[in-house]
Amino acid sequence: MMISPSLRMALHLNAGFPLFLSPNQRFSSNGSLKYRKIWKHSMSLRVKPAISDGVLRIKGKEALKGVPENVVITPSTNASAFLGAVSLERSCRHIFKLGSVLDKESHEVSDDTSFYNLFLPVLDGEFRSSLQGNSENELEFCMESGDPAVAASQFLEAVFVNYGDNPFILLEESMK
Repeated sequence: MMISPSLRMALHLNAGFPLFLSPNQRFSSNGSLKYRKIWKHSMSLRVKPAISDGVLRIKGKEALKGVPENVVITPSTNASAFLGAVSLERSCRHIFKLGSVLDKESHEVSDDTSFYNLFLPVLDGEFRSSLQGNSENELEFCMESGDPAVAASQFLEAVFVNYGDNPFILLEESMK
């Protein structure tokens, strides 16, 4: 798109900055409008995901309530983390509660829908994880090796947790 030099000059004289241009639009020296590709990470974060007082907080917001004490969190980056759990017994199969996603009183999802949480089961050593719900509206993960001879009691990176404001970009970035 070409902008005449007189219009470009009028824009610069009438406003300290072009009010109608998006942040990724700029004028080139010849008057044409250029688009600058801006890489927007959907998971910009200043607060790392953390568990405190039985609550998993992501971006400062409650993601899970009633998180048991045996659940551990391992930060991956400033934007993501791994959830795991520890058991007193070694076994080839464990089921661990992660906490409640829904409010047990109202059974409603949190009213803050400006960002999305992603819980992605992953491989942890010789074990695979899967996510499941239970009758109390709690999220659980199951760890299993598939071999009774392969047993363990701690799983530190069983579920990858990430969040973002765009669910499609969130999923794409989490699969990297």
